[in-house]
Amino acid sequence: MPGKKKGKGKKGKGKKGKKGKKKDKNSALRGEPGAAVKSVLRAYDENCARTASLSCVGLRRKLKASYEDNILLEKFLLEGYEDSPPDQPIMMVEPLLDALRSERYVFIKELSVWDVPLKHENVASVALLLEKQVYPLRQLELLDCGIESYPVTRLARSFPAHPFLSTIILDYNDNLFLDGNDLECEGAMELIKMVADTAEREAFERAEEVRMKAELEAEKELEGKKKKKEAEPPKVGPWLKKLHLAENGLDAFGKAGNYAPVICMRLFRKLITNSNCLEELDLGDNHIGDLGGRELLQALLDRKEAKLPTLSLGVSPMMHQDTFTLLMKHSGSLKKKGKKKKGKGKGKKKKKK
Repeated sequence: MPGKKKGKGKKGKGKKGKKGKKKDKNSALRGEPGAAVKSVLRAYDENCARTASLSCVGLRRKLKASYEDNILLEKFLLEGYEDSPPDQPIMMVEPLLDALRSERYVFIKELSVWDVPLKHENVASVALLLEKQVYPLRQLELLDCGIESYPVTRLARSFPAHPFLSTIILDYNDNLFLDGNDLECEGAMELIKMVADTAEREAFERAEEVRMKAELEAEKELEGKKKKKEAEPPKVGPWLKKLHLAENGLDAFGKAGNYAPVICMRLFRKLITNSNCLEELDLGDNHIGDLGGRELLQALLDRKEAKLPTLSLGVSPMMHQDTFTLLMKHSGSLKKKGKKKKGKGKGKKKKKK
């Protein structure tokens, strides 16, 4: 009997001891946030060495400053190096993501990746981090990473699973493919509003530039001076070239009501009319209606009058047949879309008759 009491006492002490250790560890983490940042830095360095990845000096500096000041780091910036020699190791995003996972660092709120080439597997790693729903990321910025269309679709699938994400920046990546995400008219308008406004401003600047050149040439002719060729300014960009928003609920059945498709297409009209960079716009499987289709048609006519490149357009045929035929006539066909080619052919036959 005495032996049993001793055993119970030992077990009890052992349990209390373990609980006590856990409490001390948690309180130390809360009291010294720098320790958590330091562990992330250590794990990041180890992962870079293991994967032969180039380490980001700026990120290491930020992490080191945070743990020295005993504060949590919420904004992580992974910035690549421009014009790096070909024999130099490439920078990868996985060492940082693995460090966040292994150290269970759940204090990150913003993740920015600049000038780091991201292939499908790299983008998938970022998407998996979002799908964990543990990291309270509010802003994701993938700037000038050369992301192609297929990886973007993988990334887009992770957005509905993440409750905190409110800002996504994919500048200088040319293409934006968000098919099948149920954005509805309001979401699509929020997505392209800034792009449409910028395109309108750039169109005004182009018109002003043409006018100024014409005035200068007229002045030179009056003065009798020979016309000199001026060097062209460097191109700014790249800007948005391909925008795919097929099957996103751009119709009258959403929360915005019956007039939502028309209002939404007016914003797309501004983008189509003014953007000289936009090459493809896919709005297929969205019931924008005949009025919405007419807005797009007017945009294509305005674009043609402004002598901008032909836009490849994809829309649902759920509108008046004449409107759909004219849309197909004044736009290019999207690749791998047999239905649109047929529609275009029908339009031509009717015209011959």
